[in-house]
Amino acid sequence: MKNNKQNAFKSAEGTRVIKLLKTLRGGVKPLIALVIGMVLIGNFALGQTWEGNIDTDWNVSDNWSNNQVPDLNDDIVINDPIVPGNYLEISGTEQCKSITFINDGYLSFGSTGTNKLEIYGDLINNSNSSN
Repeated sequence: MKNNKQNAFKSAEGTRVIKLLKTLRGGVKPLIALVIGMVLIGNFALGQTWEGNIDTDWNVSDNWSNNQVPDLNDDIVINDPIVPGNYLEISGTEQCKSITFINDGYLSFGSTGTNKLEIYGDLINNSNSSN
């Protein structure tokens, strides 16, 4: 069901872009609107991606694609880390809007203390990982 939601979102956004393109019959204002629309759609669709450039810590900004630690307003993607073995580990309480696992991406929870991930939207597993 989650994949249908994703496809519906993509279709809806594609339709908006097509409608906007149909309005381009000269003039600068429609072109500016198209550029702004594409930037907004692009930023929403991409979210933040786990890269694991430094280590396995959620709270290290350089581990994320946009160099910012995600919060409850962010859609995140968990992919294979760039540095082999630097898979995301949750230590403490972390939050995100939604989370999507792709390729062989996965996360684990630390062995000490209370560790949890609060997700305020969708959890989508498109990962090949069995971990």
